[in-house]
Amino acid sequence: MSSFVRQKGRYFFLSNSHSLYRGATGTVPVATKFFVQNGAAAGVLPTALTRVPTVAQLAPSTGATLRSVFFPFTKFPSPASKTPTLRITILKRAMATHRETGGSWRSGGGSGGYGSSKFRRIVSYLRVPLAFTAGVLAFNAIVLPFAFQIPGVSTLQRRPELLVYGLMAANIAVFAAWKAPRAFGRQLYRYGLLHKDAQFNKWSMLGSAFSHQELWHLGINMFVLYQFGIPLAKWVGGQSFLEMYLGGAVLSSLGSMALPVLANAYTPWAVALANVPSLGASGAIFTVFGAFSYLVPYARLSLFFVPLPIGAWYVFLLTMGYNGLGMFYRFGMSDYAGHFAGSAVGILWGWIFSERVKKQRQVTLRRYGN
Repeated sequence: MSSFVRQKGRYFFLSNSHSLYRGATGTVPVATKFFVQNGAAAGVLPTALTRVPTVAQLAPSTGATLRSVFFPFTKFPSPASKTPTLRITILKRAMATHRETGGSWRSGGGSGGYGSSKFRRIVSYLRVPLAFTAGVLAFNAIVLPFAFQIPGVSTLQRRPELLVYGLMAANIAVFAAWKAPRAFGRQLYRYGLLHKDAQFNKWSMLGSAFSHQELWHLGINMFVLYQFGIPLAKWVGGQSFLEMYLGGAVLSSLGSMALPVLANAYTPWAVALANVPSLGASGAIFTVFGAFSYLVPYARLSLFFVPLPIGAWYVFLLTMGYNGLGMFYRFGMSDYAGHFAGSAVGILWGWIFSERVKKQRQVTLRRYGN
């Protein structure tokens, strides 16, 4: 113990001086909070489920900044205990080098041949997210058509803009809940953050798509949803729009979990963030933007009231390319994988809807042509 303190003690105190000060006035013993926060700082640890090797770099200022961005609340009850405590401290991390890991992750490791154990780990990691995604898509295909026949709900089919307003109201309500962590912190931590480790909850694949902690994040997403969502909902109808929105939300969450793991496993240059919690409606918003751009590719857009010289489709492709590069080369802390997956879903859904329109037009022509 004495050798451990000599080697690591100064890092503990450097990174937690502010937390120790706050812990002295809270309801949690300082020592408990101290070691809960720093269990992972003592050495090099792999990510819990993905086992993507990472090297923990002790950087107190960066850790404190990231902690304030992702976990601004500090005193809500944890899922595992009724005693208020801060569950997670995000440290600055960098991907381990090939030499440091001995090639164990990218080469597959084990005796099952190249990539066999690696593939099994990925399948095991994605089993529950894939099953939940399939369930949501089945709900969209089977339950939503019947739900929109209910008298009260059928109004949304005739006035689909009300559905968009309802989605915006839900996002605003969750944002307001983040401002009351003592009342809602435990629920938001469980269902409003998309965890990608042992704390993963399948319902957070949808809940995180309605969750924002920052006003600017909420404002941008709701502005884009208002601008593109209302005309798109009027074109396709309330049922189809809700089907697209929920599908984009859950599939972007799946992409947020799957794409970084696949990139880190099969591309030697990737440094995708595979274990950082994420939240926000951006994935579903990119689905809306992608479908809109596919259906009306030459629509002219403006950026801060300045008209852009290219059509909506080319603007969308630029954003999708940026998100693809960001996923591989990690420009910052944005969830580029979720954005990219949502964009792909938007293209797919736009194509599906255009094919539906073509088939309906052919049926109409045959009916009146005879």
